[in-house]
Amino acid sequence: MKFRLTIPQAIKAAQEFSSIRSILDHGTGQGGLIETLNQQQELEIVARGYDPCVPEFSDLPSSKFNIVTSIDVLEHLGIDYVGSTLNEIVNLTENFFFFCIDLIPASKKLKDGRNAHTLIAPPDW
Repeated sequence: MKFRLTIPQAIKAAQEFSSIRSILDHGTGQGGLIETLNQQQELEIVARGYDPCVPEFSDLPSSKFNIVTSIDVLEHLGIDYVGSTLNEIVNLTENFFFFCIDLIPASKKLKDGRNAHTLIAPPDW
């Protein structure tokens, strides 16, 4: 679903103020967002995905990206992993980091019965 967000429009608007040529979707899942962005030729960007749980996207990049996104990802991490994941993202980010964290329970459960959103916090968190 995240590929339906207005990220392509936001990138186009941001390009008026800053050079944006690369984007990394950290926690890309099946790569819907990067596929959508790479089809937007008028943006003139290279979009890449990283997701350690998806073999196709499991190679951690070594270079920095103008924008790094993390959409509906961090709520799936245990609280003990958030800090190291944010540090990883900082090391990959050249200009901007955009994230969206769902802080309410998911409709899906993990195999052990826990909620798929293992990080649930109040909105002001």
